[in-house]
Amino acid sequence: MLREAMTQDSKFITHENDQPIYKLHGSYNWFAEPKGERLLVMGGNKTASIGTFHVLARYQAEFQAMLSQPDTYLMIIGYGFGDPHINGAIQTGANKGLRILIVDTLGVDVIDKRNARAQIPEPVIDLMQALMPRIIGASRRPVNEIINSDAVENEKVMRFFEGQAHVVRILPQPTPQSQ
Repeated sequence: MLREAMTQDSKFITHENDQPIYKLHGSYNWFAEPKGERLLVMGGNKTASIGTFHVLARYQAEFQAMLSQPDTYLMIIGYGFGDPHINGAIQTGANKGLRILIVDTLGVDVIDKRNARAQIPEPVIDLMQALMPRIIGASRRPVNEIINSDAVENEKVMRFFEGQAHVVRILPQPTPQSQ
């Protein structure tokens, strides 16, 4: 949720050692001024819809700029790679050296949009070709299991953050035994 109203002249600031989280399609509890309409973009033609909301357009621009910086890491959790405007930003970043960790029940296969039932194998799409060499890790486990109960997956995900400026290590917590 936005803590302060964002105006045309507001500065978009990220602080060192803070992890920015971009809600590229808005949020259920955000409302646009002056009409008070819900600021949540869903369905088709998202790129055009995003452009009508200043904060979302700025988030998209900031997301693209951040992914294009050197030594950038992106953890993707539960994204199905179905939005061309997001895929384009990720692909551009990948072409500039972006490192990627995917957390999804399909693992890295979530990127493969080819029809597995096709009689003639489809070619690898540009997005898949660009991202595959940039993926440095993946997990098929739900995030709550990674954090709370699966020490092996937790360690794999934590290795993704090695070498980054500031890392807070989250260790799996033992599950209370019922008595």
